[in-house]
Amino acid sequence: MKFLLLKMFGISFSLLLSASLIAQHAPFPTNGYDSYMPEIRLWNKILLAYPRLDITTAKGLAQARVVWGQAGGKSILKPQDRFIKGKGSNIRIRIFRPDSIRAVVLDIHGGGGIAGRPENSDSLNGEMARFCRVAVVSVDYRLAPENPFEAEVEDCDAIAAWLIQNETNEFGTDKLIFSGLSAGATLGALTLLDVRAKMHSIGRVIGINFFYGAFDLSRTPSCRMAGSHSLIIDSVILSQLREVVFPGKSAEELRSASYSPLYADLKGLPPALFSVGSNDPMIDDNTFMANRWEASGNQTTLYVYPECPHAFSLFPTQVAKLANHRVIDWINGLLK
Repeated sequence: MKFLLLKMFGISFSLLLSASLIAQHAPFPTNGYDSYMPEIRLWNKILLAYPRLDITTAKGLAQARVVWGQAGGKSILKPQDRFIKGKGSNIRIRIFRPDSIRAVVLDIHGGGGIAGRPENSDSLNGEMARFCRVAVVSVDYRLAPENPFEAEVEDCDAIAAWLIQNETNEFGTDKLIFSGLSAGATLGALTLLDVRAKMHSIGRVIGINFFYGAFDLSRTPSCRMAGSHSLIIDSVILSQLREVVFPGKSAEELRSASYSPLYADLKGLPPALFSVGSNDPMIDDNTFMANRWEASGNQTTLYVYPECPHAFSLFPTQVAKLANHRVIDWINGLLK
């Protein structure tokens, strides 16, 4: 497993105005990136000033959906929206289609399971499509609290099944890559497990990219230690998300592999790329999952970005560019 310690330029992005702060850990080694630290720390201070939202109220939920649902930049490639029949309703997918296609990336957006939309990753998905020569299909899954968490998984499964059945005719390739961010990483892992267990097509998926996912929904130590002033996601928002997305569920129930992929059988899965900031309450989720992924015999790469908070890859910063370009390089490596 590669442990690459990277440095961050700055953190400021209107997508995440609802911030709080970050889990307080011992200083993370910067390994030669010390010149970047002043700017990282400056932007971390700026993030402290952002207001907090109470997503358990109708007003706070609506505000979160506005803030967390903003488009993530423009793309040279023009995306196409399409609707695919799902079990609950028609599911919108957003497609970036380059001139030549070597594989299809199933992208699953973040937003805590209560917000977000495919447009969040337009810039990265457009770049990925152009520079990797892949089609990117992003799924607009149903959200809580209007829908149970199982509906979110169901929609992602439906698009994965549609791709497995139609990918060759639609895109001229039989190779699939999954990519998920935050809650989308959680859903990506659960969908991948369903591709293996229910669709019996795990051989079609050649890799999965995880950006700072939650893999133990009963909370890992770093999540439990997150203070009330952690950047982007803190102890308050974590408790609210659990209340809104998983009402009535105990910690023991959430340890089921149906919710928390950290507890699943991970043998026989494709190569995975994990990216997380050292100041993200999800750092344990990602380091634990990466270690389990590797221990299960799967190819694993882990990048830990010093002092970066949750969602850092969405910010218009040099470290975000670096992290996103590493994803592009990793995908190109899979397709050699």
